[in-house]
Amino acid sequence: MSRSRAWFNSAIGTWPAFWTLGNGLAWPYAGEIDIIEGVHDNQHNQVAWHTKPGCTLTPEANFTGKIVQLNGQNNLECNGLINYNSGCGIIEWSRASYGPYFDSIGGGVFAMKWDENGIAVWSFYRGAIPKDILDESPDPSQWGMPSAALEPKNCDPLQYFVNHSIIFDITFCGDWAGNSYATSGCPGTCDDRLMDPANFVNATWGINSLKVYRKQPIKGRITNGSTPLAESLTRHLLIHVFALISLAALL
Repeated sequence: MSRSRAWFNSAIGTWPAFWTLGNGLAWPYAGEIDIIEGVHDNQHNQVAWHTKPGCTLTPEANFTGKIVQLNGQNNLECNGLINYNSGCGIIEWSRASYGPYFDSIGGGVFAMKWDENGIAVWSFYRGAIPKDILDESPDPSQWGMPSAALEPKNCDPLQYFVNHSIIFDITFCGDWAGNSYATSGCPGTCDDRLMDPANFVNATWGINSLKVYRKQPIKGRITNGSTPLAESLTRHLLIHVFALISLAALL
């Protein structure tokens, strides 16, 4: 895993995202998973899901983040066709998950696990990256509770999310950063901000590595000495889809 250092954007007026998007159907019928997302100088990463109607968060699921609220109530509805296309989201509790503080401690690793048991996201700052990740043998069962999780109880992850591609982008202003600019405490207007390129010297992604693991059957033969105990053993390793991204910051 590379030790090079680069910026992870946190500029005012920008909306960076590391996300996956379904292909072949009109949005959001193949689903969208936002693994890293935020605007302006936010200090906490927001994980989000956008789906066709029928998918909701499970509030009693095990995760450390806080469900995004709408009108003072937890917004469990992931339907991307309502509530201004906001979907459902969970805000990470750690300030080490986004923005200037994430940069100052040297970046870190984000992981997304997607299988029949749900979709979960973890983030690890540089000094807390698990050894199994550094050894390129990631084992999510050893990482503790995820920052955010969408469970199959109220949303089948293999039905609502299909045929995804991985995307990195930075939107200038846009629906989220633009519409929230006036209430964010940022100076002037978002359009004014865009007119000065000096405001966006940090608006870049610095990616050390991106690794995707897929669940595959491993077949083998178990013996006791020369006597076969089983002709075939099939063991599923890891997950349906498992993505790891390593980011680092310029100190």
